[in-house]
Amino acid sequence: MAQARAASGNSRDSLARRSASAAIGIPVLLLFIQGGGIWFTALVALIAMLGLLELYRLGGLRMPWLQQLPGLALTFFLILSGHFQLVWVTLPLATGGLLVIGLYLAGAPSSIRTWLLALAGPLYLGATLAYAVLLRQTHQGARWVALALLATFTVDTCAYFVGRAVGRHRMAPRIS
Repeated sequence: MAQARAASGNSRDSLARRSASAAIGIPVLLLFIQGGGIWFTALVALIAMLGLLELYRLGGLRMPWLQQLPGLALTFFLILSGHFQLVWVTLPLATGGLLVIGLYLAGAPSSIRTWLLALAGPLYLGATLAYAVLLRQTHQGARWVALALLATFTVDTCAYFVGRAVGRHRMAPRIS
């Protein structure tokens, strides 16, 4: 019974933290979207690199200089190439270059998984978010980016409440 109350209180505390961060974060995010330009690109780059660090932490990458720093640099490079509308050129070059370097440095087959994660992270976050920067530069780009974020936030919020109401077992206990 005490555990049920503790879990219930914990979920309310989690919802309160999420609501407070949304109340502060969403208006700031909308200001950056509306402003566009280098400020929006810088915010996207910061968010992508923080997300990449979290992905690396969850994936178990431990050697910052050898594994994380090249991925962070590639992520930043890809987002910046979105700002200058060079994604079509830089994406294949960056992917091939990081893959060759990673396979060369991997040495043992057991470390290939590590380098694939180091490559997948920047491609997943850097390349996709570079297109958010490109989208912002289009006609009515601020509205399109805001719509994409609204759809993402709505789905994420609904998934949270459905999971709290219906879910019994966490899909990924290490992450959840």
